[in-house]
Amino acid sequence: MKQISIETKTSIINRFNNGESVFELTEATGVARSTIYGWIKAAQSDSENKPVNRKTVNDLESKVIRLSTLIEILQKVFDVENLPTRIRLEELEKLYGDYNVHNLCDALMVPRGTFYNHIKRNKRDNSWYAQRRENLREQIQEIYDDKEKRKHKNHLNRQFHNSVIESFFSNMKREELYRTKYRSEKGFRTAMKEYIRFYNEERPHSKNNYKTPSQKEAEYFSKQAENRS
Repeated sequence: MKQISIETKTSIINRFNNGESVFELTEATGVARSTIYGWIKAAQSDSENKPVNRKTVNDLESKVIRLSTLIEILQKVFDVENLPTRIRLEELEKLYGDYNVHNLCDALMVPRGTFYNHIKRNKRDNSWYAQRRENLREQIQEIYDDKEKRKHKNHLNRQFHNSVIESFFSNMKREELYRTKYRSEKGFRTAMKEYIRFYNEERPHSKNNYKTPSQKEAEYFSKQAENRS
């Protein structure tokens, strides 16, 4: 089982605190609902045990009032309420993936259901979505070339075949890409690096006699050293 990093756990808890439901988080990250509920319960328990003074409460209340006022001013300046729904949806779509959906919809006064239906309806034919997919594909190739291909260049030339490379991409799509919704390019790159590390160092492969690629590589070079000696 792939180990979940502390950063991922913290990110999921923060996203829940910012308004995303456990169901949405499970769909986006692939982490089981029971696991997320356990994290949330533990975090809430820790929070309840921390002392809170009156100054902290007052500061938070002031911050909430200030932010609410700023949002109200911006909504009035740009006359958000009277903007056609189509324009608001198009603007939200540009920011989709970079910000919390709840916050996006609240800022431009669009029901979340309306926005999700818009995304699903336009997903296949949307040029922005198609370009985003193409960018992700190029980034996957770039990461693979920069990290994996260079690291194992000699080994790949001698032993790895096209079927192995195809298997890698197939597993990455099934185990990582299709199960995760990336919120930013930085998050995507971090996830790819973590998956490549997991694939090489922790994931056993049946074709390698249930050894990881790193173990198989070490075994290969060990035999090469023995043959030279």
